[in-house]
Amino acid sequence: MKYLWILLLLPQTLLAENQKKCQSMIKTFSKDGFKINYTHYQGSGSGLPIILIPPTGGETVLDRGYAQTLCFQGMDTYMLKDWTGFYENSYQLDLHQRHYEYSLRAINLMSDLIDAPEIGLLGTSLGGIFGSISVHLNPRITRAFVIAAGGNFHKIIGFSQHPGMREKRKKRFDLFGFKDKQEYSRALDREITLDPFKLPLAREQKKLGMIIVSNDKVVPTSTQKELRDLWDPEEVYYINSRFLNIFVRDKHKAGIIMSYRVYKQRVINFFK
Repeated sequence: MKYLWILLLLPQTLLAENQKKCQSMIKTFSKDGFKINYTHYQGSGSGLPIILIPPTGGETVLDRGYAQTLCFQGMDTYMLKDWTGFYENSYQLDLHQRHYEYSLRAINLMSDLIDAPEIGLLGTSLGGIFGSISVHLNPRITRAFVIAAGGNFHKIIGFSQHPGMREKRKKRFDLFGFKDKQEYSRALDREITLDPFKLPLAREQKKLGMIIVSNDKVVPTSTQKELRDLWDPEEVYYINSRFLNIFVRDKHKAGIIMSYRVYKQRVINFFK
């Protein structure tokens, strides 16, 4: 049962195997002591170049599927794998602000390597959370699509049922004596400045899209809807992951899988 998601994706996987793959190359670039690792899927250069940011845990068959298809459509695609500070861990509350700073620097460095006036961004889960900051602060990112990502980061961290977030929450409650998740969330909010709700946005210069996953406990659906309301995206799609519960207990993961199955082509077309 735990490999059902692979079976769900089998038709797309087989189709991709029967096509000529885009050339891809793993690369590293460093500047001023900061390093990024990424995979470049080399398209024809006829379309908008795309920065792709995978979810927690690194790239998946879904990310490679998006990258290959974007590449087939002529779009050079740059999948950011990790960067300096990516694996930093701490129970201190300012950890998350540092990670947002690292991700902003990584995306800016990646965009500096792309010779084009405008860039697209595609991010899933944590990749979408990281990417949403750059949507606000990088003027060259003119199109962005995020999947199962939200705003008000302090709420995501404070209420997420992701195992890593639960473990940090429990430890921090012991260390700092928080009484409840609301108090914990407010403390996080005081530490975080890089959040879409605290940043300017030249909205008229952006085209934005989202997929919102219902019943999501990892990136709470309420925070996804809050980002939707802030952005007012041109394209919004919804995934009800409830019917997959008998196979995939994690509704967040089920929603990401079904987003690919149901809306992959619409995501690709968004960047054309």
